[in-house]
This record gives sequence, C-alpha cells and structure tokens, in this order.
Amino acid sequence: MFTLDVDVRAVVAWDGRLLLARLGPNKPLYECIGGNFILGKTLPGMIEQALETKLSLAVSATKLLYIIERFYTREGTDVHQITHYYLCELAEAEQESLPDLLAAAHKAEAALVKPEDISDGALAPECLREVLLADAAEKFNVSPKLIVDNQLGEKCNAASGVFRA
Repeated sequence: MFTLDVDVRAVVAWDGRLLLARLGPNKPLYECIGGNFILGKTLPGMIEQALETKLSLAVSATKLLYIIERFYTREGTDVHQITHYYLCELAEAEQESLPDLLAAAHKAEAALVKPEDISDGALAPECLREVLLADAAEKFNVSPKLIVDNQLGEKCNAASGVFRA
C-alpha cells in the first residue's frame, strides 16, 4: 500500500541564479520553495501563496516546468510523491531588489544560488538537479517534462527517466 503526497514548488530565476530553500542552517543542501497540496486551491495559487507566506514575495506562476513522480520508502511506508514545479516571475517591484528583500527580512532559509554551484547531492530531490541545471542554461524553454524516480525497483511498475510531455 502506498501513501500519496502531492506537492507544488516554485522555480524562481533571478539574475542568473535560482531562489532555493536551505534544508538546514549553514548547509549546502537545497530544495525549491513550496508546500503541500491544499484541496480547493489551484496549483499556481498554492505556489504563489507559499512564497508570500514563507518569504513575503509576490510572484506569478507562469509556466509548468516539471511533474516529478517519486516512488520511495519513508519510515517503513512506500510513498508515491507527485510534485509540480512552476516557473515563477517576481512582481515588478521586487525584480530589482530581491537580495535586499531577503536580507531585510532575515530569510536565512532562502538563498540565491548560481546553478553551477549546485553540486551533486546538494539539491533535493536529486533526480531534479541535472534537468534543472540544463534547463536553467536554456532559460527553461523546453518544458514541461515528466521526471520519474523509482527507488522501489520491481515493487513498483514505473520506469525511471526524463520524458517530454
């Protein structure tokens, strides 16, 4: 039996860098900012709300980039996780001053990271890293993509890989 997790995440590109959340204080482990699915809300609306709540940033979700399906075990339970990643644009007033806004709000959990500085094992989920870095270099022109990460082997009938939608 599987537990189903549905999440939504933001990909915010700013001045050649990506806005990411730190997964621990002073650790070089990151993830895209977002949250869990909320019944009755649209996916773009949820991601816009998550960035407003977590970082006081106004964004617009403009384009679906990825749907990642992961199959793995967490605390003895098999999990089927589906995460939607949206390209988000900052509100016009915030485009020029994002670093200042983050510093003023003391948002230590968020960082602007150059894609080339994201090393192996430094982005969660790891299956996103290579695709995200390649697509950032191409200004996210090739999307959406389905990324499947099956860590359960034959227990689950899903082939791992990256597929164009």
